[in-house]
Amino acid sequence: MWTEENLGRRVNHLRADEVIASGAGLAAASCPFCLTMLRDGLKDKQREDIQVKDIAQIVAEAMI
Repeated sequence: MWTEENLGRRVNHLRADEVIASGAGLAAASCPFCLTMLRDGLKDKQREDIQVKDIAQIVAEAMI
């Protein structure tokens, strides 16, 4: 999370591109670091319209 990449593309940008290419409106993860990485990557790509949620949050919302 705190390591800056020196070679190639940033991991969060790669993952954000994968989410964007999928056409999904929601990305899910169970790792707090991954959630931050995805949110930051999507923000950098100006795609804050795509939600990023913890899997537990999605399950909890479905139970209501």
